[in-house]
Amino acid sequence: MKRRCIGCGHWFYPKHYNSQYCTDNCQRLARNLKWRNKQPARSKRRCKVCGHWFLPVRKDHVYCNYKCSNYACIVQHNDVFKQRAVDYKGGKCKLCGYDKYLAALEFHHRNPKCKDHTIHLRNSWNKTKHELDKCDLLCANCHRETHVKLRNNKRRKRLTRNSACRKLT
Repeated sequence: MKRRCIGCGHWFYPKHYNSQYCTDNCQRLARNLKWRNKQPARSKRRCKVCGHWFLPVRKDHVYCNYKCSNYACIVQHNDVFKQRAVDYKGGKCKLCGYDKYLAALEFHHRNPKCKDHTIHLRNSWNKTKHELDKCDLLCANCHRETHVKLRNNKRRKRLTRNSACRKLT
C-alpha cells in the first residue's frame, strides 16, 4: 500500500509497516528542521529549470543552485535578443507572412559565402545588425523549402556538367 512521505510529500511504498518517510535522508532533513524549529520539510520546492526538489534558503528562491539560476537568465536574455533581431527584420516571414511564434522564425543568409559569423548574443548589436542585413527572416517551413531548392539547383548543375563532359569524350 502506498503512503505519503511526511517529510517531502512524495508517494512511496513503505519497506516497513510503520515507515513514515520515503528515504533516510528525508527523515534526517525533517528531524533537523523540526529540531531547529524552522519551517517544516513540506516547504520543499521544485526547481523551475531542472525539476529537482530543494529546500529554499529564502522565500523568493525558485532555483536549486547558481547553475540553474544562471541558465534561466541566459534563456531569458536569448529570447529578448531574438525578439529584437526579429523586430529589426520586420517581424514576419518574408515569403508567407508568418508571425505567430518567435521560435519558428529563422534567419537565412542570402549568400552563404558572405557569412561572417552566426547570429548570437555574444556579439555587439552593431555587428549583429551588419550580419542581419545579409539575411532574410523566414519561418521554419519556408527556410527548409529554400534550402531544398538550393540543394536541388546544385545537383542539377553538377549533373548537367557531368553529362556535358561525357558527351565530349
